[in-house]
Amino acid sequence: MFISKICFFSFSKRLHYNPYLMHKFVMSAFPDNLQQERILFVVKNDFVLVQSPIKPDWDKVSHDVIEKYFVKEIEQNFQCGDTVQFELTANPTNNLPSKGKRGVRRFVAGEQLQLEWLMKKGSANGFVPVQIEIGNSSKIIAKKKNHNICFGTVDFKGYLKVVDSLKFENALVSGIGSAKGMGCGMFMVIKK
Repeated sequence: MFISKICFFSFSKRLHYNPYLMHKFVMSAFPDNLQQERILFVVKNDFVLVQSPIKPDWDKVSHDVIEKYFVKEIEQNFQCGDTVQFELTANPTNNLPSKGKRGVRRFVAGEQLQLEWLMKKGSANGFVPVQIEIGNSSKIIAKKKNHNICFGTVDFKGYLKVVDSLKFENALVSGIGSAKGMGCGMFMVIKK
Protein backbone atom coordinates (compact mmCIF):
# COMPACT_ATOMS: atom_id res chain seq x y z
CA MET A 1 0.00 0.00 0.00
CA PHE A 2 1.19 3.53 -0.78
CA ILE A 3 0.61 6.79 1.06
CA SER A 4 1.08 10.08 -0.79
CA LYS A 5 1.26 13.53 0.76
CA ILE A 6 0.49 16.28 -1.73
CA CYS A 7 1.12 19.96 -1.05
CA PHE A 8 -0.53 22.47 -3.36
CA PHE A 9 0.32 25.92 -4.61
CA SER A 10 -1.87 28.45 -2.84
CA PHE A 11 -3.90 29.35 -5.93
CA SER A 12 -5.03 25.73 -6.32
CA LYS A 13 -6.68 25.64 -2.89
CA ARG A 14 -10.05 25.61 -4.64
CA LEU A 15 -9.56 21.84 -4.87
CA HIS A 16 -9.75 21.72 -1.08
CA TYR A 17 -13.28 23.08 -1.11
CA ASN A 18 -14.78 20.82 -3.75
CA PRO A 19 -14.49 17.09 -2.98
CA TYR A 20 -15.72 16.19 -6.46
CA LEU A 21 -12.85 18.14 -8.08
CA MET A 22 -10.42 16.66 -5.56
CA HIS A 23 -11.64 13.15 -6.42
CA LYS A 24 -11.06 13.82 -10.13
CA PHE A 25 -7.63 15.25 -9.36
CA VAL A 26 -6.60 12.27 -7.19
CA MET A 27 -7.84 9.72 -9.72
CA SER A 28 -5.85 11.41 -12.51
CA ALA A 29 -2.64 10.00 -10.97
CA PHE A 30 -3.81 6.42 -11.58
CA PRO A 31 -4.47 4.30 -14.67
CA ASP A 32 -7.94 4.64 -16.19
CA ASN A 33 -8.48 0.89 -16.07
CA LEU A 34 -8.42 0.49 -12.27
CA GLN A 35 -10.86 -2.28 -11.43
CA GLN A 36 -11.60 -3.07 -7.79
CA GLU A 37 -8.81 -1.10 -6.16
CA ARG A 38 -9.95 1.45 -3.61
CA ILE A 39 -8.26 4.85 -3.65
CA LEU A 40 -8.87 6.83 -0.46
CA PHE A 41 -7.96 10.40 0.34
CA VAL A 42 -8.44 12.93 3.10
CA VAL A 43 -8.05 16.69 2.87
CA LYS A 44 -6.09 18.28 5.72
CA ASN A 45 -5.37 21.97 6.33
CA ASP A 46 -2.67 22.52 3.72
CA PHE A 47 -2.19 19.10 2.14
CA VAL A 48 -3.96 15.95 1.02
CA LEU A 49 -3.13 12.36 1.97
CA VAL A 50 -3.88 9.66 -0.58
CA GLN A 51 -3.85 5.93 0.13
CA SER A 52 -3.64 3.50 -2.77
CA PRO A 53 -2.81 -0.15 -3.50
CA ILE A 54 -0.62 0.87 -6.45
CA LYS A 55 1.97 3.62 -6.77
CA PRO A 56 0.46 6.83 -8.17
CA ASP A 57 2.13 8.83 -10.91
CA TRP A 58 1.92 12.39 -9.61
CA ASP A 59 4.31 13.54 -12.35
CA LYS A 60 1.55 13.11 -14.94
CA VAL A 61 -0.76 15.41 -12.97
CA SER A 62 -0.84 19.14 -13.68
CA HIS A 63 2.37 20.76 -12.43
CA ASP A 64 0.68 24.11 -11.95
CA VAL A 65 -1.32 22.59 -9.07
CA ILE A 66 1.18 20.49 -7.08
CA GLU A 67 3.94 22.31 -5.24
CA LYS A 68 5.55 19.09 -3.94
CA TYR A 69 4.64 15.52 -3.12
CA PHE A 70 5.98 12.53 -1.24
CA VAL A 71 5.12 8.86 -1.77
CA LYS A 72 5.91 6.13 0.72
CA GLU A 73 5.21 2.42 0.57
CA ILE A 74 3.91 1.04 3.85
CA GLU A 75 3.18 -2.44 5.13
CA GLN A 76 0.29 -3.35 7.35
CA ASN A 77 1.22 -5.57 10.23
CA PHE A 78 -1.38 -5.47 12.97
CA GLN A 79 -1.96 -8.12 15.61
CA CYS A 80 -4.97 -8.79 17.80
CA GLY A 81 -4.55 -6.75 20.96
CA ASP A 82 -2.62 -3.90 19.30
CA THR A 83 -3.59 -0.43 20.50
CA VAL A 84 -3.66 2.05 17.65
CA GLN A 85 -3.89 5.83 17.62
CA PHE A 86 -6.16 6.97 14.79
CA GLU A 87 -7.79 9.85 12.97
CA LEU A 88 -10.79 9.42 10.72
CA THR A 89 -12.92 11.86 8.77
CA ALA A 90 -16.11 9.90 8.17
CA ASN A 91 -19.56 10.28 6.66
CA PRO A 92 -21.63 8.44 9.28
CA THR A 93 -24.94 7.42 7.76
CA ASN A 94 -27.80 5.01 8.35
CA ASN A 95 -29.88 3.49 5.58
CA LEU A 96 -33.57 4.13 6.04
CA PRO A 97 -35.75 1.56 4.25
CA SER A 98 -37.84 2.79 1.37
CA LYS A 99 -40.68 0.86 -0.30
CA GLY A 100 -39.45 -0.88 -3.43
CA LYS A 101 -36.27 1.18 -3.55
CA ARG A 102 -32.78 1.13 -2.19
CA GLY A 103 -32.65 2.62 1.29
CA VAL A 104 -32.14 6.34 1.69
CA ARG A 105 -28.91 7.37 3.43
CA ARG A 106 -29.32 9.79 6.30
CA PHE A 107 -26.51 11.55 8.15
CA VAL A 108 -26.10 10.46 11.76
CA ALA A 109 -26.33 13.66 13.83
CA GLY A 110 -25.42 14.05 17.50
CA GLU A 111 -22.26 12.88 19.26
CA GLN A 112 -23.88 9.92 21.05
CA LEU A 113 -25.33 8.51 17.81
CA GLN A 114 -22.05 9.16 16.00
CA LEU A 115 -20.16 7.26 18.71
CA GLU A 116 -22.67 4.38 18.41
CA TRP A 117 -22.11 4.42 14.62
CA LEU A 118 -18.34 4.13 15.14
CA MET A 119 -18.81 1.29 17.67
CA LYS A 120 -20.98 -0.58 15.15
CA LYS A 121 -18.39 -0.04 12.39
CA GLY A 122 -15.69 -1.24 14.77
CA SER A 123 -17.59 -4.43 15.52
CA ALA A 124 -17.90 -5.17 11.79
CA ASN A 125 -14.29 -4.20 11.03
CA GLY A 126 -12.18 -5.83 13.73
CA PHE A 127 -11.65 -3.01 16.22
CA VAL A 128 -13.05 -1.63 19.45
CA PRO A 129 -12.88 2.13 20.08
CA VAL A 130 -11.13 2.68 23.42
CA GLN A 131 -10.80 6.44 23.79
CA ILE A 132 -12.62 8.64 21.29
CA GLU A 133 -12.80 12.35 20.71
CA ILE A 134 -15.46 13.60 18.32
CA GLY A 135 -14.35 16.81 16.65
CA ASN A 136 -15.63 18.91 13.78
CA SER A 137 -18.94 18.09 12.17
CA SER A 138 -19.37 19.71 8.76
CA LYS A 139 -21.89 19.90 5.96
CA ILE A 140 -20.21 19.66 2.56
CA ILE A 141 -21.84 20.91 -0.63
CA ALA A 142 -19.97 20.20 -3.85
CA LYS A 143 -20.92 21.03 -7.41
CA LYS A 144 -20.91 18.09 -9.82
CA LYS A 145 -21.81 18.99 -13.38
CA ASN A 146 -25.47 20.11 -13.22
CA HIS A 147 -26.27 19.29 -9.60
CA ASN A 148 -24.99 19.57 -6.04
CA ILE A 149 -23.68 16.76 -3.87
CA CYS A 150 -24.47 17.27 -0.19
CA PHE A 151 -23.17 15.18 2.71
CA GLY A 152 -21.97 15.50 6.27
CA THR A 153 -18.60 14.69 7.81
CA VAL A 154 -17.39 14.07 11.34
CA ASP A 155 -13.79 14.01 12.58
CA PHE A 156 -13.00 11.19 14.99
CA LYS A 157 -9.69 10.68 16.74
CA GLY A 158 -8.38 8.68 19.64
CA TYR A 159 -7.35 5.12 20.32
CA LEU A 160 -8.74 1.77 19.31
CA LYS A 161 -7.90 -1.85 20.02
CA VAL A 162 -7.52 -4.39 17.21
CA VAL A 163 -9.65 -7.48 17.90
CA ASP A 164 -9.50 -9.09 14.43
CA SER A 165 -6.35 -8.17 12.52
CA LEU A 166 -7.60 -9.42 9.12
CA LYS A 167 -10.87 -7.45 9.30
CA PHE A 168 -9.02 -4.40 10.59
CA GLU A 169 -6.44 -4.48 7.79
CA ASN A 170 -9.28 -4.85 5.26
CA ALA A 171 -10.96 -1.79 6.79
CA LEU A 172 -7.72 0.17 6.40
CA VAL A 173 -7.63 -0.70 2.70
CA SER A 174 -11.37 -0.30 2.01
CA GLY A 175 -12.19 2.61 4.30
CA ILE A 176 -15.06 3.11 6.73
CA GLY A 177 -18.52 4.49 5.98
CA SER A 178 -19.95 6.29 2.97
CA ALA A 179 -18.61 9.04 0.67
CA LYS A 180 -15.18 7.42 0.31
CA GLY A 181 -14.80 8.97 -3.13
CA MET A 182 -15.37 12.40 -1.59
CA GLY A 183 -12.56 12.30 0.98
CA CYS A 184 -14.19 10.32 3.78
CA GLY A 185 -13.40 6.95 5.34
CA MET A 186 -9.58 6.87 5.28
CA PHE A 187 -8.09 5.67 8.56
CA MET A 188 -4.84 7.33 9.55
CA VAL A 189 -3.24 5.04 12.14
CA ILE A 190 -0.11 4.80 14.26
CA LYS A 191 0.70 1.80 16.46
CA LYS A 192 1.11 2.77 20.08
